[in-house]
Amino acid sequence: MAVETSRVSKHTYISWRRGYYLIPKFILGEPVDKFYYRHRKWPQWAQLRGLKFLLNLIQGKNSAIGLPEPDHEIFGSHPTLNSDLYLAIRHGKVLPTGDIDRFDGKTVHFVDGSSREFDTVVACTGFKITHPFLDKSVLDLSTSPVRLYEKMIPENLPNLYFIGLFQPLGCIWPGAELQAKLAARHLAGLWTPKRPLKALIDAELADPDVHQVESPRHTITVNDMAFRARLKAQIARSKPAPVHRTSPGLASIAAE
Repeated sequence: MAVETSRVSKHTYISWRRGYYLIPKFILGEPVDKFYYRHRKWPQWAQLRGLKFLLNLIQGKNSAIGLPEPDHEIFGSHPTLNSDLYLAIRHGKVLPTGDIDRFDGKTVHFVDGSSREFDTVVACTGFKITHPFLDKSVLDLSTSPVRLYEKMIPENLPNLYFIGLFQPLGCIWPGAELQAKLAARHLAGLWTPKRPLKALIDAELADPDVHQVESPRHTITVNDMAFRARLKAQIARSKPAPVHRTSPGLASIAAE
């Protein structure tokens, strides 16, 4: 948002309440997701240390460009995947500023005591997950963690499915497609959970894919590669779908 705005605005400022890791879209000439995939078998501590080393080597620390340093490990909060913000700040197109204290008309007061007038303020604070049509006994999203098996099936209503209600450290669509396939097999009676859903959910929450800062916005995060691998394994152990042969009459009509 800040980078795109800076292309047409006279001045663009960016305010972060806390520090985040800036991860470029390419590392060593390779898309970052492919780079990460090639090293997926490394121990997690080695992956994190290696990535942090490369980030410091490629673009330096946040404090060098006026942004706050992260107070957590990489992936401890959602990283900022952007190759342009660092350059925009370096070129003076985007100007970092401190956290906001209060608003007074067009004047924004910052926690460091400074203030400045702005024509427009865009609050990029994310979104709140809510399903007001569902009783909290089915799914209570006001507390963490979210009790859904593979971020999909509630323990006390196993014929309700949430497809895509997860935030991957990567692309969402492959995981959502696998969720849909598993849900279809469950509906068709081709797949059933190995254990009671409560036990599976307890085990899943006791050993999450990603250890993140405790916050309502981090209740549905998954490591997309590990998440997809688990879903694929569940699909693989399901019964084969029955083969429905096309009626000769219908095939004949289609051919005509």
